[in-house]
Amino acid sequence: MDGFQRGARIPLIRNAGMKAVLFYDTGNAWNSGYHFDNMRQTAGAGVRWNSPIGPLRLEYGFVTGPEAGESGGRFEIYAGHGSMKNHEFGMGNRE
Repeated sequence: MDGFQRGARIPLIRNAGMKAVLFYDTGNAWNSGYHFDNMRQTAGAGVRWNSPIGPLRLEYGFVTGPEAGESGGRFEIYAGHGSMKNHEFGMGNRE
C-alpha cells in the first residue's frame, strides 16, 4: 500500500479539546508492484473531541471519483486510542 494524507485541524472549543478537521487522502494497495496511475482519492471533514471517556471522532469522507457500484462517501465514528481500524464503526459501502 502506498499513499499520503494532508489535513488541517481547526480549534472549536479549546478548553473542551474539540476541533474540526478537513482532510484529503490518496492511496491504494496492489498485489504486486506500484501503479501510481491507479490511486484512489477521498476528501472530507469531521469533528474530534478529547472527551472525558476518551477520544471520539465523527468524520464524513467522500470519494472524489467513485467507481461503478461504489458508494460516493461514508460516515464514520471512531472511539478510543490506538489503531483506528480496531475502533471503526463505519456506515457505507466497504468493497
